Amino acid sequence: MGASRQAWLDALGIEVWVPRERAPATPQPPDVSAETSSARPADETPTETTRPIPPQTISTETPDARPGVVAGPGAGSCLYLCAATDDTSGPLASDLARVLSAPPVWARLGDSGDTGEPLEALIAERLFTQVVVFGEGAAGLLFGAEVPEQCGPARVTVAPSLARLAEDPRARRHCWFTLKSSGCLPRS
Repeated sequence: MGASRQAWLDALGIEVWVPRERAPATPQPPDVSAETSSARPADETPTETTRPIPPQTISTETPDARPGVVAGPGAGSCLYLCAATDDTSGPLASDLARVLSAPPVWARLGDSGDTGEPLEALIAERLFTQVVVFGEGAAGLLFGAEVPEQCGPARVTVAPSLARLAEDPRARRHCWFTLKSSGCLPRS
């Protein structure tokens, strides 16, 4: 485990558990249906209780209609999330990345060809503490009608979309204020 992950877990007061070595697989009991068939009277029909019952594979939960998240490379603590069609390699995205004290990890909403993974799982896996969603539309797709203040341990902030930031100076000022008030930007 990396030093930054351990420091993050220590700051949250989370003890790290180390998994034990896996025990060898237990052998399956022998099939007793063959043994009991000769001792069974001819008029008695075999019962299904001699076979092992498979585990239930049908989920009772409703399927999640929210899109998955496809994250790019990086190890920062802030996740910049945008719509699948946004340009994260342009000068505006570069400027947005430079305002943080550490580079963010860029991500986009998954589409039908590349579904991604749930945001909560991505946050837990990569230990994000901040999530900035660019665009009300992307936030609506991801969270529904109400955007939470937090998603797991990460604080959620919604900023104007990258397309709007590229063409509207007022949107850029609003984005700067939003990032500053959310704690994403370093205090100066």
